[in-house]
Amino acid sequence: MQKHWVWLATRSGIGVRGRAELLRRFGTAERIYAMDRAALQAEEQRLEYMIEYAKSDEYRVQYAREKLGLVLPDDIKFDITD
Repeated sequence: MQKHWVWLATRSGIGVRGRAELLRRFGTAERIYAMDRAALQAEEQRLEYMIEYAKSDEYRVQYAREKLGLVLPDDIKFDITD
């Protein structure tokens, strides 16, 4: 159990007093781990979505327009300078 506390403290940047505060607020270490696991799973889902989106034609067109300044043949490009 001690190595889990070290991992939690290192990951969240808290010390001994911070760990005691987490226990006081959330009850048990298992509950804290469950919250952390849920956050990591949500982040994993978000990253999987972004990877799939980056493979799509929609993303390629958006990237070409926003980052490279390219336009489609039927587009009208406005050059706005101050």
